[in-house]
Amino acid sequence: MAVTEPAQCDKFPNPPPYRNADENSRIRRHEDYYIENGNLVIQVEDVHFKLWDHLFLRHSKFFEFNASPTSPYDEKNTNLGTDQCPLVVTGVSSIDFERLLWILCPPVIGEFKAQTLEEWISILELSTRWKFNAIRELSIRELAKIEIAPVDKVELMQTYGISLQWAYRSFIALCSRAHALDVIEGRQLGIGTTIKIAFARERLESKGRKKAEEVKKKVVCDVFELQAS
Repeated sequence: MAVTEPAQCDKFPNPPPYRNADENSRIRRHEDYYIENGNLVIQVEDVHFKLWDHLFLRHSKFFEFNASPTSPYDEKNTNLGTDQCPLVVTGVSSIDFERLLWILCPPVIGEFKAQTLEEWISILELSTRWKFNAIRELSIRELAKIEIAPVDKVELMQTYGISLQWAYRSFIALCSRAHALDVIEGRQLGIGTTIKIAFARERLESKGRKKAEEVKKKVVCDVFELQAS
């Protein structure tokens, strides 16, 4: 299955800025991901995570703490990244951050704690936003194994800049089903995709009601410029 690099679009802003934690806030330590010998404390919402900075340095360009002139580890910021002065990430929920850590620091080596559609989309969201490219590709592969309604799968593909080929079977389903896209589905997919699906359906209709699977594949591949698989 082909997997593309993250789409260059405005849907995924740069990682949220870091700020010092409010000393008066009520903070709890995450029960699984506050690791005593870690060297970096990150606060997400009201939760402290203590991990190793190399997990982020190695896998994401957006977390190159040591590379910037304003690095939290320079001589002017020796206390940043501790319990007293954690790196505070805004705009992200603690559960979504925890799910990303399921992959970066799995509870059981060789097993994925993420199982559901919601969990893998959550991982895809943060890995795309923060350019954890290997984790992004993993989440796309795992999502391909989950049964997703055709319209939802195409929408997911568009939202996260996944290759068209990933939704190949969904395009066939939408172009060959008995009824056309309704208004809500059209809004989900956007005018460009909706028009292409309508065009493919028109071509298939011209070939009669009973169409061989190979005919469906050929029409969809021609319209969407895909490879039959």
